[in-house]
Amino acid sequence: MGWIKTDDEGLISGYNCPDRPLNTSRLAIKDVKTNNDIAPATIMKAKDIHNPEAVDQHIKKHDQSLQAIINKLRQIILSIDPMIGEQIKWNSPSFFYTGEMAPFDPKEYKRDIVVLNLHRGNVLMVFPTGAKITDTTGLLEGNYTDGRRMVKIADMNDVESKKDGLKAVIRQWIALVEIS
Repeated sequence: MGWIKTDDEGLISGYNCPDRPLNTSRLAIKDVKTNNDIAPATIMKAKDIHNPEAVDQHIKKHDQSLQAIINKLRQIILSIDPMIGEQIKWNSPSFFYTGEMAPFDPKEYKRDIVVLNLHRGNVLMVFPTGAKITDTTGLLEGNYTDGRRMVKIADMNDVESKKDGLKAVIRQWIALVEIS
């Protein structure tokens, strides 16, 4: 099981399960706008959708104090593991795992680690599958039925005080999904 999607420019991204390779010779993909065939060679793996430039551009749209908070969180998250990538997803800076993972249903968003939801000068860190983590730090908030958990960040002091807990939560998340 894997997923394939196209962006606004028609680029295809996705990943494939390691135990069931994608047979691109039998893959027929159509551009939904033009109905033209898309060459299978344009399919990218999850690590190929890592897009720090898009994240840089998105962050520049916000005021200086929010930029500083976002960049500090970004630095913390990316320093945890070299297999963490970043992109703009759901119109927000998003961090995802680029390494090998056990097969899963793509609708479960298991590759997504955390999304920085920016609203009214605050950062809400959304962990789409946070309920799977046994949070010993007490940082993860909420009891949403879809499995997401949140961490609210008010200012730079809040970032510093939660830094070690965030690292612990993300390391635990990676340990749950990573293939040994």
